[in-house]
Amino acid sequence: MAYCSVTEVASEFKDITFDADSSITETEIEDFIDQESAFIDAKIAEKYETPVTGTSALLVLKKICIAVVAYRAKLILAVKTGEDSVDQETRANYQMVSKMISDIAAGKTVLSDATRATAHDGFASYNSDQLIEPVFDVTSQQW
Repeated sequence: MAYCSVTEVASEFKDITFDADSSITETEIEDFIDQESAFIDAKIAEKYETPVTGTSALLVLKKICIAVVAYRAKLILAVKTGEDSVDQETRANYQMVSKMISDIAAGKTVLSDATRATAHDGFASYNSDQLIEPVFDVTSQQW
């Protein structure tokens, strides 16, 4: 599932249409969106069921996906137009959303209405799922 659309990425630019004249086609942007959405899912799959469906969670992931895809597009446009690099604000935004996705994957940032992958934060066993308490008998060998 794509976490953003071509139109949403285009809104990050001033008066751009993704076509052959802009050096990046709409198809290329769609490919970037699919790639970044899959990457987001791969990063957070241990914590959350993917694709994420919670309303608030989708807004967070949309922000991340738009920022990363726009950054990739701006890098390509900078090279094609002969600019040295993208502006500092764009780079800072990219770094911020990259940290956000890492924080979500590490559990530092919570997607409040996303469905958890497991009740045990990524680790599960039959005993923990069934709430079976471990019993250790010091008078016999159990291993």
